Amino acid sequence: NEALNGGGTLFVQKHPNLRVRVVHGNTLTAAVILNEIPKDVKEVFLTGATSKLGRAIALYLCRRGIRVL
Repeated sequence: NEALNGGGTLFVQKHPNLRVRVVHGNTLTAAVILNEIPKDVKEVFLTGATSKLGRAIALYLCRRGIRVL
């Protein structure tokens, strides 16, 4: 919860010497979704494209030359 821990910033401040990337919520979800789309896909049907996460995924796919329906 971003309101609870600042999206991971409290963890990073508490452990500054750890060399890890903090990924949570929407960022992690988007990474998993994009990683699961086969490289040879030419178009996808995306629902929820008006949400913050859906829009980011749709724009990324368009930049990769994938047609988003």
